[in-house]
Formats: sequence, structure tokens, C-alpha cells
Amino acid sequence: RLAESLDAMQSGTKEDEEIKVLHRHPSSLNGLINHPTIILGEGNTITLWYLPGALASCIQVRVCLIWLSLTNPILHFDSHRSWHTTQEYFKDGENIFGCLEYSPARHMLGHATLNDIPGVSKALAGDASCQWSKDICLPSAILSGVLSIIHPSLYDAGSLAMHHLNDWAAAHDSQMAAALANKRIVTLANWSTVFTNVSVIVNRSTPLHRDPHSQSDWYDLLVSVGKYDDCALHIPTLGIQVLYTPGTIIAFSGHLLQHSVNEVDGVRCCLAYYMRDNIHHWLRVPHPLHWVTPDHVRNTLLLQ
Repeated sequence: RLAESLDAMQSGTKEDEEIKVLHRHPSSLNGLINHPTIILGEGNTITLWYLPGALASCIQVRVCLIWLSLTNPILHFDSHRSWHTTQEYFKDGENIFGCLEYSPARHMLGHATLNDIPGVSKALAGDASCQWSKDICLPSAILSGVLSIIHPSLYDAGSLAMHHLNDWAAAHDSQMAAALANKRIVTLANWSTVFTNVSVIVNRSTPLHRDPHSQSDWYDLLVSVGKYDDCALHIPTLGIQVLYTPGTIIAFSGHLLQHSVNEVDGVRCCLAYYMRDNIHHWLRVPHPLHWVTPDHVRNTLLLQ
């Protein structure tokens, strides 16, 4: 199985490693996908959801207004860090560009054990975070609702994590509790998603990579908005590209599937919703017991 053949922290950026992965796990798929699709893997598990145009136009406009209100640029580049924050992948000539990570609980790099206390991310602790949390509340709640249908057990795990985090912050960490009570900073009551992290990524392409801080059977949710042409999400692991038009929602395991996005003609913003397994582990949230299948989704819908 593909998940078992990957190293725990395989970044997907080393070409020789990925050639070996593709050789051991070739895909029978190919070409460009531009219509609503689910892709099934081993055991009838749903590997990817592709939902073009799923986000209503009014919500797309709302998201666009949010990132247009951010400080220009929204990121100071750092060439000594990973590709996520280097200028090479951001589009030249735009007034706003960059990447901000919002999270009520994240570990510092190299400090992700049960004994390491997470803190509020820098972006979420900033002066503009309260307004951002209010503005993004509806889109975030909608996308959590999407997750409750397409991966019910992951939604339940995320809900439990947010419940535990709220209780823990109030009872055990006076600094975090004080920060969360500050009117300038979002409270967990306003954190309207079951995901631990939200990244706002503006006018950036991405090289081929994996996201190793998650789990192979968890979904990341990617949403693209803006005014642009000719954008595709490339997924060599599956042998496909998916058309990445405004309003598209794509759910898949960024840990399992190597992926990239090309530079576009126009202006584009991506909202990336994801969960960090080290935070779930720190909160002692049980790992979801199974990969999601069409039967799981069908049963969830019948219970609605």
C-alpha cells in the first residue's frame, strides 16, 4: 500500500524518492479532470473529492474581500526557510501576495511532543485577527459542514479536538487563556472550523510536494477563488490534473498524494484547511478508525 511505503516525513520534493514511489505504485489514471469526481483507491476508499464550482459565488466574493483587506504584502519573504515562504513561487507584479497561517494551537518547529505546549500562531495573535475571524466564520463553517459529509469520522475527531482545546486553554494555560480572552485576538468560540489550521495563500504557485504533518487517511480541503485562467492541481501520484477554477473545492490527503499548482494568469487566493496530527496527539484525540468509503458517505446522508 502507498501509505505504508512512505516515510513519516517524506516531503515529496525529492525527485529520486518520488520516482521510486511511482514505480512501486503506478496509477491507471491519466489526463485532465474537469467535472465533479471522486477517485477510489484500495478497498473502495475515497482518495480524492473534486467539486468544481461547489462554493457559491456570494461566498467566493466574501473570501476575496477578506484577502483583499489584508496588509500588502501579507508576508515577508525568507529565503532561508522552506519553499513555502520564498519569493520564487510568488507571482511578480501583484500588490498583494504571500501566505498566512492561522491556528489557535501550533507547536514551534522541533517542539511537538506531549510535553511541549502549543501556542496561538503569529497571524492569529496579530492586531487584525479578530476581524479576520469574524469575516472567515461563514466560509469556515460551510467547509466544516462539507467535511462532516465527505469524511464523518475526521469531522468528529476535529470537533473533539476543538472541544478539548477549549477546555484545556481555560483550565491549564493562563497565558493562552488570557490571549484568547483578549478582544484583539480570536477566541475558540469564534474558531468556526473543526480544522486546526487555515492557511490563506495569495498569488502563489507550488512545486511538487507532500504535506507530512498530517495523516494519510485525513483530508485537507483546498478552496480556490479569484479571477484567473489556466490553473490546475497536478497530482502525479494519481497520474492526473484537475482543473482548478474559481469556487472549486478539492479534498484529498496532502500527506499521501504528491501535488503542485502552476502559476496563473490573473489573481488567485487559496484557502487551505488542514489538521496537524501532533496537535490531535497532544490533545489525546483518538485517531479516526477507518478510511472513508462511499458506503460511509451514503449512511451519513441517510441519517441527516
